[in-house]
This record gives sequence, C-alpha cells and structure tokens, in this order.
Amino acid sequence: MDLFTADTITAADIEVLKLICARCDVALLCWQYAKASKAKVGFWAGKNYGLGAGRTQQKAA
Repeated sequence: MDLFTADTITAADIEVLKLICARCDVALLCWQYAKASKAKVGFWAGKNYGLGAGRTQQKAA
C-alpha cells in the first residue's frame, strides 16, 4: 500500500510519512511539485494535503 496516496490514513501513518519526508533527498522538489500542481490530495514533502476525493483519516482504536 502506498501511504502517500492511500484512501485511508491514520495518525500513526501520518507520523511515519513525516519521518520519511524528513530524511528524503528530494523533499524540496516534492514540495515544489505540490505547490506548482496545486495538490489537493496526498502527502507531499511532509505535509498532508487534504482528505478530499474519498481520502479519510481513521482514528486510532
């Protein structure tokens, strides 16, 4: 499963994604792409871009 574009993510998933992005060599390019493409959904350069298009955040049990 690709968490960066998954339809459902948890708070724990978001923390994992933030850690991955913090060590990523292309984070700046990722952020630039998200900005240029006006990203509305997905996880880009350490930031969660909305829950639209069927994407939901699950609460931890």
